[in-house]
Amino acid sequence: MKLKSFFFKIFQLGIEEETDAEQQRKVYLTNSLSIYLSLICLFLVINDFFFAVNTLAGYRRLIIALLLPLVPFINKAGHYKAAKSLFIIGPGFFIVGMPIILQDFFPGQLLWFHYATAIFAGLPLLIFHYKLERKLMLIFSAFYFILTIFIDKLLISFNPNKIELVNYMDSFTDYKLPPILFSLFLCVIIYRFNKINIRYEEKLSASNRALTLTNEELLSQSEQLHQLNQDLERLVKERSDIIQMKNKKIIEYANLNAHKVRGPLARILGLINISKYEHNEEELKNIIGLIDLSAYELNDIILNISEILSEEDSR
Repeated sequence: MKLKSFFFKIFQLGIEEETDAEQQRKVYLTNSLSIYLSLICLFLVINDFFFAVNTLAGYRRLIIALLLPLVPFINKAGHYKAAKSLFIIGPGFFIVGMPIILQDFFPGQLLWFHYATAIFAGLPLLIFHYKLERKLMLIFSAFYFILTIFIDKLLISFNPNKIELVNYMDSFTDYKLPPILFSLFLCVIIYRFNKINIRYEEKLSASNRALTLTNEELLSQSEQLHQLNQDLERLVKERSDIIQMKNKKIIEYANLNAHKVRGPLARILGLINISKYEHNEEELKNIIGLIDLSAYELNDIILNISEILSEEDSR
């Protein structure tokens, strides 16, 4: 489990959030392929040194095994093009180029070198960013495709036993066509895969942008609704406070004026009760005058209460 976690961390080196999804996938793929190829070369090194006794091939594969683990750390430094170029150039040079330069190859390599270069012709389309690194992708892919066609010519040119290789080639009249077709097939498939993948990614990005915009609009509307609710609550509270204050003042005025009303009203009732038993005209006039005075006083009090209530309602 720890080993799996270790390799996962290595594969993730160089993947940054600010880079687009396409670049993140390419970096992850480059890291993983470099580590896997490095491990394969290590196993082949063991075979070359201890079983096949092919030391020159063993040293070449050992260099590749030590070189490729640098790729994830170059990606981590942000040099994505350099890391991918190293992955494309390094193994190709030591697997195909060094045997030609050192003249350390045998006739059977006429066959599998074509397939090696055919595979490397498709790798640039697989690991380079389709938009940001298009030039390097096309250059490396075209280089290995041309090498697939002419690798036998290079082997013959750099080999001292040219006649032996030429005779060997004559018995393989159809050895070159399959790897060339395989290279074309591989490049077309990967190219189509990239196009379809980018198309779906653009659609997904457009959908994500639309969803983000919708979420922002919903969030804005939610904030506006929240603010509206707060304003409404504040307004209701203010109105409630005003109503409570008015009710309180009305009750205070009512209690206060009730005492004022009771005095004149009690006098009027008392004077009316007295007038029932008074037969003197002069006294009745005085009682009526007092009743009239108390009635005016009661009317003034009622008008005063009405004015106060009207003022409170208009606030």
